[in-house]
Amino acid sequence: MATTIHYSNESSTIDALWTILSSQTETVKKALAARLRDSLSQNENTVRTRSLKEAMAYVDTLSVKGKISVPADENGIEALINEKYVK
Repeated sequence: MATTIHYSNESSTIDALWTILSSQTETVKKALAARLRDSLSQNENTVRTRSLKEAMAYVDTLSVKGKISVPADENGIEALINEKYVK
């Protein structure tokens, strides 16, 4: 089932392209579909990369105050040292 998405400002462009595309051979349609899929994938990757960079920049601004280290797990070496020697 085909999904129809209409963008009011670009409706005439979409209609014109559809008119041109509908008269093309299956080979041309598949080639255009592949290029469009690649183009959309590149745009999606750019958005993800930008979002990841923004998130990492935010993480870099975070800081922890205090001097208590947090062990990786309850059986970590720091936890064992604290349990045995620091009380």
